[in-house]
Amino acid sequence: MSSVVNLMAQPRVVCQPRTHRARVNLSISEFAQSKPGELSPISRTPGRAAAESFQGNWWFASTASHIGFRSLVERDVLMMIDFGGGAAQIVRDPCLVLPARGAPALPRPWLLIDQRDHSRLLLVRGSESDADELAHVFRATSVNVAAVRTVPRLAMSTAKWLAAYRFSRCRLEREEETQLLEYAAEPRELRELISAHGGDERLTRAGVYSLLWHRRLALQDECSPLTDNSVLVAV
Repeated sequence: MSSVVNLMAQPRVVCQPRTHRARVNLSISEFAQSKPGELSPISRTPGRAAAESFQGNWWFASTASHIGFRSLVERDVLMMIDFGGGAAQIVRDPCLVLPARGAPALPRPWLLIDQRDHSRLLLVRGSESDADELAHVFRATSVNVAAVRTVPRLAMSTAKWLAAYRFSRCRLEREEETQLLEYAAEPRELRELISAHGGDERLTRAGVYSLLWHRRLALQDECSPLTDNSVLVAV
């Protein structure tokens, strides 16, 4: 795709709609109206033999879909986006943005995300200046552009622990979740929540962690590590 040249006076976008067998060439405004769920990645994750770093697929709990990653760094970014709970649709490698004729090459977008607040975000693996370049191209559209930012180590550690409980199999029955959330309407220690629920401690603990992952419970002090003494409150 790097050999594709734009001979027009305005930037263009090459993408792969799910309903098309071939890639299409769109104007910036046309692409800005495309939804992530309507697009396929424009490039494939390399096979094991060609892989240069750890890769795989992240099960995105927010959208109930798999998103490929090519490194542990990408996996961690996907995890934090998923943990944030704001993504409604997401696609990796959504497009190639071709500069206008004679203009320098533009950074390649990594993720296109439709947020639950109806905003749209194009994420770039690069510097803030890379994001600014693309933001200038999309300035007349509703697409926001941002660079991947470093996540604080403690927040990353907490998310990694809770990520194992993002699956539906870790959830309690709806009535049990409702009881826990009602009890946590007032701040409670994690151990107190588990003890008050009764039943199998391991299942209850998994259910509490699941509620934390899905942002139905929250840490009262997000600057402290998650322990049995952590104070939780229903959201």
